[in-house]
Amino acid sequence: DYHRNACNIDIVRLYAYQSGPATDWLIEQGVQFNIAANVHQPVAPEVEGAGLTGPGLIDVVYKKSVEYGVEFHFETTALGILTEGDAVTGIYAQTADDELLSINAPKVVLASGGFGANGELFEKHTGVSYDVVEFYGPDNVPMGDGIEWGLSMGGTQHHPNAVSYANLKLADYPGEAAPENILF
Repeated sequence: DYHRNACNIDIVRLYAYQSGPATDWLIEQGVQFNIAANVHQPVAPEVEGAGLTGPGLIDVVYKKSVEYGVEFHFETTALGILTEGDAVTGIYAQTADDELLSINAPKVVLASGGFGANGELFEKHTGVSYDVVEFYGPDNVPMGDGIEWGLSMGGTQHHPNAVSYANLKLADYPGEAAPENILF
């Protein structure tokens, strides 16, 4: 209902069909699942297992990623995409100490969230006045940088007016994340 039946069926199918193999892979990496956990209630620290979220999952995957050679740059803000001709070759970024980095990478995944904290992009992509929504959570994210970079590289949006209801709510409407606050 939220997406007005406009979900990308290829991605939904891929997610469904690969959920078993992905879970198997996580277990092979050492993640222990507590199937009684609720995704909205992370496992208590004294309970062994990841549930569906939290340190039991993230810590194991982080350590395995480092073993596989993945580099992490914490407190570093991506500023844009590096290219050679039409090919994406990495990103450039800035550390918390204002050091500028060029990070070359064979693949770049734009997993930067939406644009719910950016009134200008909200209005541009939804055609709705930003005055009708009230943002809660960190007031500077998500700003939509990754979306704009992808569009500048020739990418497209599948359903741009499907704004995450977890970040926005109707002004003066009760409840922080109530289903009634889904905007579109």
